[in-house]
Amino acid sequence: LVEGAGGLMVPINEKSLMIDLISDLGYPVLLIARSRLGTLNHTLLSLGTLQQRDIEVLGIIVSFSESIGGPEEEFVVSDLKRFSGEVPVWNLPYLHKELREDPVKLAESLARSVPQATLERWFGTGGLHEKAE
Repeated sequence: LVEGAGGLMVPINEKSLMIDLISDLGYPVLLIARSRLGTLNHTLLSLGTLQQRDIEVLGIIVSFSESIGGPEEEFVVSDLKRFSGEVPVWNLPYLHKELREDPVKLAESLARSVPQATLERWFGTGGLHEKAE
């Protein structure tokens, strides 16, 4: 599992972007999107760019970073599902600090948001819970 920093088009040196590294590594991508105004545009542009480079996208997770969202967030997951084609979309609800700091609790929360079969595809037979322990 490799985490990119800042987005696909962030420079990592004088000549390369994060998406170049992703392409060079050949790993599939799990696209994480913040639930904010502009998420649909940003996420669909990122998805299109990955697909143009023939980079496999395992799914999109929309992360809710606040316990109370604004009206612009109400339909972000359903709209992404509608426009992302075959790429699955899930939401990760807001996680309180104690959940974010505990890998096992974080894994359990993610397991409630993403189907077990998908987690096993991403992380192996034990799913994410096994990796957190």
